[in-house]
Amino acid sequence: MHLFLAPHPDDAVMSCGGQIAILTKQRQRVMILTVMAGDPPKHLHPTAFTRELEVRWEVAATPFAVRRDEDAEAAVKVGAGVRFLDNADAPYRCDAEGSAYYPDWQSVISTYHPADDALIERLLTDIARFNWQTLHAPLAAGNHVDHRIVREAALRIAASGGNVQLYEDYPYAAQDPKAVSVAQADLAKRGIKLREIRHQIDNAVINAKIAAIACYRTQISTFWNNIEGMAAAVRAYTAEHGELEWQISEQGTKD
Repeated sequence: MHLFLAPHPDDAVMSCGGQIAILTKQRQRVMILTVMAGDPPKHLHPTAFTRELEVRWEVAATPFAVRRDEDAEAAVKVGAGVRFLDNADAPYRCDAEGSAYYPDWQSVISTYHPADDALIERLLTDIARFNWQTLHAPLAAGNHVDHRIVREAALRIAASGGNVQLYEDYPYAAQDPKAVSVAQADLAKRGIKLREIRHQIDNAVINAKIAAIACYRTQISTFWNNIEGMAAAVRAYTAEHGELEWQISEQGTKD
């Protein structure tokens, strides 16, 4: 089985939807494990950031119930199964008093709260429940803390001999051409060597990927002006670029 780790509802399909569709057409089993899919803690003190997100997503009372539904719908489009973990998205994680660990976007992409060490340990336990042969995890291009957390769990598995491939985070990689090389340099400092795998995606599969991404109605406005803009951007990028992954070929010790 191929197990795709998605930090959030949308990450696996946006980044690897073409590859997933190809695998399932080949009758290979694919499961998406969406890691940060839990409802916000009830004691969280809302921030300007969480309010902004909910306005953009056009949801309020149950933002992640909606996002889980979107993820399940998208998974069907590419033939994959999906399971959800109950960890909160970074802007919603907080301490016992309700103070957010990541109160704004800048903190999400530039800091790491020590309390999140427990998330990595829990994720390792969750991954172990699946009988997978290949584990796919984000490269963390763009440096989102949730992508870094999921990548760290995958790297620990790779260090123990697991077959791990890191995927290019779309659309972050498309928005910032330097994002991939920055993430790769970060791993190189830790002695981690990567071998590129480029998946070429044909038009029929690109169409399936676009149809799946269109299910994420709450997320379209974050990255594109509308569905048509999303379809054009995904088609152009995927047709020219394919979908990139990197096999972890060698791993040193963490600094």
